[in-house]
Amino acid sequence: MNHKDTKDTKRLDKEEKLKIDFVKKLCVLCIFVVQEKSFITSMKTLFKYFKHHFQDNFNWQLHLVVMLFCFVCLFSNFFINWWEIFDTKWIEGNFEDDIIDGMFRGKPIYFLVFFLFYCFAYFGTSLICILFTKDWEWLYNQEFWIISAIGIAIISFDIGFYWDSEMVKWAVPSQIYYFSARVFDRLISLFTNVLPLFILWKVTQKPKDNFYGLTLKGGTLKPYFAMIALMLPLLIWASYQPSFLRQYPTYRDYGATAFLQVPEWVTVLIYEIGYGSDFISIELFFRGFLVIGMVSIIGKKAILPMAVLYCFVHFGKPFGEALSSFFGGYILGVVSYYTRNIFGGLIVHLGIAWLMEILAFGQVFFKSGVGEQ
Repeated sequence: MNHKDTKDTKRLDKEEKLKIDFVKKLCVLCIFVVQEKSFITSMKTLFKYFKHHFQDNFNWQLHLVVMLFCFVCLFSNFFINWWEIFDTKWIEGNFEDDIIDGMFRGKPIYFLVFFLFYCFAYFGTSLICILFTKDWEWLYNQEFWIISAIGIAIISFDIGFYWDSEMVKWAVPSQIYYFSARVFDRLISLFTNVLPLFILWKVTQKPKDNFYGLTLKGGTLKPYFAMIALMLPLLIWASYQPSFLRQYPTYRDYGATAFLQVPEWVTVLIYEIGYGSDFISIELFFRGFLVIGMVSIIGKKAILPMAVLYCFVHFGKPFGEALSSFFGGYILGVVSYYTRNIFGGLIVHLGIAWLMEILAFGQVFFKSGVGEQ
């Protein structure tokens, strides 16, 4: 073994020891949280929500069929070579990237394609629910179809909005264009999603109603921190997967630190604030509008169509993240239904998103830090 091989072996051994020490500390933190009395009380609160949910006319057959519908679409998205069938210019390995983005991005029809794609997910699931529950009033409820179609148009416009890059190019120096474009891409949802939802709420909701669950009423927020603690071991495991490290951290410097002459933690903070703002619009739409806003129209039946649509929105993400989004969306939907607020879901969503960033930064730090020594 030559000197270079020996040096590489020592570097890898040191990297592994640092990672193991890091994981041990996180596991100790998890054990400490789980042993807390408030954690146990919080988990009892969550279990109470789900106990009521599963006891209140829960339809297992309906849920299994909806899951089958969702999973067939999910597998079709990831495991069919759409780029070969349609000879598209993008080869990303899923329907959304290869077909929707590869064939229609930058064209006026781009928004319409997203709208039809999401209508298939939401209304397809709604029709399955109607057939299984025989709730014909739901089928003929014009308010449901009109308001939900407007909502899907809003989320389609938000996701299909591609003019932000041109706006940034006009507004900032070219040296920080790529960094600014990524930050603005996150912040733009406050205008393409939250603002239209606010207008829709003002037009359709009663004055005494809160803005789609933006209220602290409805119980304690402690259960949501408990959910994050339970997710931490899984996130640690995921942070060691190659597919995870290809996606995270989502932060990229693009030379902004050097141009702005600031420490890198400043650009990281700027980006992560923008990154976090995106989750406000996500929670407001899915758990706020599609669950709390639709409860007065279709009751708790609003949860399943929301969960499927939430999964479809993740079709451009890694397979594991898209698959888990159905279950995560469903769980948060149940909780928001019983609490009538979205702050809990926002805490979970932001907590998990920022934890994934932190864990990915940690992996990068171990590799770069050990490599330099």
